[in-house]
Amino acid sequence: MKANVKVRTETISEIKLNSNNELHLVLESGGRPDYQYIYRTATGISWLSDSTSFKVGPLRDWSVEEAYRHIVNSVAQTMNLQLSFSSETAWHNIPEEEQRAIERKNSNQS
Repeated sequence: MKANVKVRTETISEIKLNSNNELHLVLESGGRPDYQYIYRTATGISWLSDSTSFKVGPLRDWSVEEAYRHIVNSVAQTMNLQLSFSSETAWHNIPEEEQRAIERKNSNQS
């Protein structure tokens, strides 16, 4: 029987694609110091404490939606951390069709 592990939750305040084609999921809370250890998972995800964001990229073979899912799923599996966005989440430089795909999949999983 598995030990009862508490899943933490974090709200994404901003989802952005920067000029280097890197996807950032900025956390509303500012994150925690232990998030830096995501690099140990060898998933290509980094924690940037100065921008309080999980980052992946530059995106080459993935769509924004695929990169978003990669971050959310990897963080959930390796850190017991559920990331979710709200109606207040800001979207920057994300193509509208990609935003809709992310929102659609997120609502289907609720």
